[in-house]
Amino acid sequence: MSVTIDRKSLERDVRSFSKRTKEIVKDFDKGPRKRVLRKGVTPIRKAARSLTPVGTKVHFYRRGNKETKINPGNLRRSIDRILGLRKSRDEFIGPRLGAAGKESEIGKPGQKADGYYAAMVFGSQKRFQSRVLFAAVRLARSTAIQRMKLAARKEIQRIAAQKRLR
Repeated sequence: MSVTIDRKSLERDVRSFSKRTKEIVKDFDKGPRKRVLRKGVTPIRKAARSLTPVGTKVHFYRRGNKETKINPGNLRRSIDRILGLRKSRDEFIGPRLGAAGKESEIGKPGQKADGYYAAMVFGSQKRFQSRVLFAAVRLARSTAIQRMKLAARKEIQRIAAQKRLR
């Protein structure tokens, strides 16, 4: 039994498939990439929060005549996904900033948190990164990668279905 293959139609099919897969990669680089990376943020954020120390004293931040009460655990609660970086294709984790001068009390559950003093607690920004953020990545790397792989597979399948590449 012999099988004949039409070379021109095979080449056309291969070119068509190649073009559509390139479109998937191009489309993946926009919104889906952020959604996939966002799935990996959660385990790393949890690990970073667990590595952040919690003080026992209440502190105060004074600016002019306004005083903000900073409760213990504020720095731990401030560690989250950094928002406002829409132009970047990546996701970032670190202490949120900006609530200390605006609120009368921060750091309790349900209140805003401000980690403006993270570098002061550890002595420098580099120490904070190495002792909290990089250590959290080492602790939660495998879980984050598993979650991102699963999310990437789902996003690729979704894009492939849109491009009719099933």
